Amino acid sequence: MLFLTNIRLFLYKVYLKKWNYDFLLNIFISINFLNLIYTDLFKKFEFGILEIFGVVGIYYIIEQGYYKVINTFEQFSLNFKIALFLYGIIFFILNIYIFI
Repeated sequence: MLFLTNIRLFLYKVYLKKWNYDFLLNIFISINFLNLIYTDLFKKFEFGILEIFGVVGIYYIIEQGYYKVINTFEQFSLNFKIALFLYGIIFFILNIYIFI
């Protein structure tokens, strides 16, 4: 739990303070939804649903903080929440690596 909070604080301090906040969110969400629509990887329905959950999860983590996500997704198990968070982080890193 502390590890996930530290990741959120790192994102807030490093990226959101130095870059334009709206620009970062728009680029991230646009890249993910473009992948969802146009790449062969997400032509299967299951992967598309997971990608949408990943984007929504990361958006709320950046916007409201990790504990807000926990409150928003109370009906889900803790393992699912952690998996959702890590899934979004992994795809964020992959998108940066692919598009740079």
